[in-house]
Amino acid sequence: MRYKGRMSNAKVRANWPHAVVVEAAALQGLGVHLNGAYPSISERTTHVVDERGRGYVVLRFADAEEAELFRRRAHGEVYDPKAWE
Repeated sequence: MRYKGRMSNAKVRANWPHAVVVEAAALQGLGVHLNGAYPSISERTTHVVDERGRGYVVLRFADAEEAELFRRRAHGEVYDPKAWE
């Protein structure tokens, strides 16, 4: 389903190609600080759940260096959607 004025998933992936997945609990309370520290971050997030029921958030970045810096600081992983199917 597509909402009026909302960017398609393909465009999001094209504009912010670098994705990092982190545990949702690690991000609680950081929303305001993420945009200031990582200017290339997308406002749109994806939520995924692993086989044990733990929640994760996928954050997308336009800049590869910012994505890598965030990944290291948040103890995240590079997001591969095929690994989460």
